[in-house]
Amino acid sequence: MTAEHATALDRPNTVPELIDDLTVLLDRAAADGLCHPSWAAAALDLVREGVPLISDDDVLVAHLIHRSLRAEASKDGPPVSRLATMRAPDLAVGRPGHRRVSLPGDLPDMLQPFAELVAERRSTPMYGSDPLPLTDLAGILSQSFGSRGFELGYQRRDIPKRVGASAGGLQSYDCQVIVNDVEGLEPGRYSYDPLGHELVIEELGDFRLPLRDAAIESDFLLFAQAVIALTGDFPRVAWKYGTRGYRYMGLDAGIVTAHVYLAATALGVSVNALAAFADDPLNRLLRLDGKDRFAHLLIPIGTAPGRRPR
Repeated sequence: MTAEHATALDRPNTVPELIDDLTVLLDRAAADGLCHPSWAAAALDLVREGVPLISDDDVLVAHLIHRSLRAEASKDGPPVSRLATMRAPDLAVGRPGHRRVSLPGDLPDMLQPFAELVAERRSTPMYGSDPLPLTDLAGILSQSFGSRGFELGYQRRDIPKRVGASAGGLQSYDCQVIVNDVEGLEPGRYSYDPLGHELVIEELGDFRLPLRDAAIESDFLLFAQAVIALTGDFPRVAWKYGTRGYRYMGLDAGIVTAHVYLAATALGVSVNALAAFADDPLNRLLRLDGKDRFAHLLIPIGTAPGRRPR
């Protein structure tokens, strides 16, 4: 940007004044042909989205870009015409005037490591260029989907126990792994066997484009070193819970996803769960019938930008 365009930024500004000045500068730059109008609009949106994060010492440009790109005006959100009149619902708990009991704010010492891990947890669809270490992928899978042996139940002696809780201990979920760039693994689609802690090769090849095409405005899938596809198996819960099993499957999926997030956070691995996908194309890609067995969630993982190899 030329000195003529930058003169408005030479004086101290409050945040609203800075946004106003930046609006003028970007409009002028677009009119003068120094940038495309759509780029100017995106840059302004980026600044506006960043204002709520201005006090966060750990905020990165990547986070601001993601906030701008994941705005409500997308195929997975409401129509653009409704955005000006929409408000998020009130999140307040309890009615005014109700009696409340204050809880201790100090955490027990034994809970401090967990609290630090939770504080670091976040969705970050930004990935570095280095391959994901196989040990990281193995660790995330074992601590999220892994087995803890067998127990007696349901007139059987070989009911497997998983590390994650599930309704009735029936483990309504499985996972496939789309490998793009993981040390020691060929690109392809794998199934995870928790009993043997093994990856079963289903199909080898590059799945990045068909996976991206099955998703909705989620180009960051192209850059993740691996994508965990959380899949549901309805017959596993239907024999006991009937149609109510669908509710329990959603609860199971949420619990195991939390495990993935915490394990990835502990390892310094980028993670960003994604439910914005077209069901039929994704089920076909994963070779699922879409009725009894279907895709629940996509969880792209990968090396964090700037992370030093261990």
